[in-house]
Amino acid sequence: ALFGMGCFWKPQEAFLATPGVLQATAGYANATQSTSVDQPSYLTVCNGDGHTEAVLVKYDPNVVAYCQLLRVFWQNHDASQIS
Repeated sequence: ALFGMGCFWKPQEAFLATPGVLQATAGYANATQSTSVDQPSYLTVCNGDGHTEAVLVKYDPNVVAYCQLLRVFWQNHDASQIS
């Protein structure tokens, strides 16, 4: 599951602390082709390259349900951050 939540460091830690989450990888996602750069970085994202900070979560659905991951998302999402 991929979650865009503003700054990704705190959300990444929140997902990693969730039983059933196998991996939570911070990165960048969802740029349009017209604004995309080949290798996004913190600097290019802050300068408006179209990417957003995101956390890719691999999880065991036998241990944690997707709705529980959504709960972590909403508890850690910062709607005031654009990217």
